[in-house]
Amino acid sequence: MALKLDQSQPTSVEAIMQEGGSDERFPLRNVICWNYPARGKQPPVKVYWYDGYFDKTDPTKTDDEGNPLRVQNRPPIVAELEKKYNRDLKAGGTCSSATRASSLWRVCRQPANDSRASA
Repeated sequence: MALKLDQSQPTSVEAIMQEGGSDERFPLRNVICWNYPARGKQPPVKVYWYDGYFDKTDPTKTDDEGNPLRVQNRPPIVAELEKKYNRDLKAGGTCSSATRASSLWRVCRQPANDSRASA
């Protein structure tokens, strides 16, 4: 691992932002920060995790059926990188297109007994 985070444990974990949820349900949106100490020659590092979706939708981005996609809780720099490199990082940059990401989402959200889930 490039950051060598597997060589130590975080010294602290902080919930920067949490919205929604209860004692029985996980939060709808999170921003979490892990603080790791120096590891060998590596300096201390803070690792941020952005998770969840907002209730609003983005009419400029749609799934395969033309439905507007919900707005993700993402680091502010993602919008800057999308503009700079003219690339849609909708799926965290792991898919080459928003279409593939929305297709995967559609398959994953279907009930297990739905015959379309395996298609």
